[in-house]
Amino acid sequence: MKPEDYMWDYRDPYQWMDRVRRSTFPPMMITCAITGGVQGKEANEFLPESAEEQADAVYEAYKAGAVSVHLHARNPENLSMTSSNPDDYSRINKLIRERCPDIIINNTTGGGPHLSTEERMCCLYADPAPDMASLNLGPFVLKVPLKERAAPLTHPRGAFTFDACIPASYSDVNMYAKTMKEKGIKPEIELYHPG
Repeated sequence: MKPEDYMWDYRDPYQWMDRVRRSTFPPMMITCAITGGVQGKEANEFLPESAEEQADAVYEAYKAGAVSVHLHARNPENLSMTSSNPDDYSRINKLIRERCPDIIINNTTGGGPHLSTEERMCCLYADPAPDMASLNLGPFVLKVPLKERAAPLTHPRGAFTFDACIPASYSDVNMYAKTMKEKGIKPEIELYHPG
């Protein structure tokens, strides 16, 4: 075996594409995270917040080749916040499943920074159930400056910096994993590091 057979600059996308073209690598799977648990339309007017907007965004990603979608349901009573209600995940999952029957739905258990451990698990109780869910293996330390959410956006609020640690104890991780296993939901392993 020659060194160029196993040594290459992984930072060079052209080398990567050439290796994929010449190899027996499996097909690529495109996952789309259409919105997150913290930022909303105040950060980017095109971020979907409502269930209908999220389903539309997933459908566009699906038509473009996405096979998996990572979801953060928003609270319909305050779209600047993530939801702790399984019905909100159920609504989004149903709308997506109707339009994208074979896309892999991956609901977040990360939720948003204000949720308790039990509230983060709400997405596991959605109907239809997700195919996957994020399984955070430890705490998540973050410091995020949030822009002002001004009118005409719904649920306006001032700018502030969110500076917190979202806990995840060993007991929490075990509870998430056990619930996912019982429900037949595949875990998507997530591990954060402040570095």
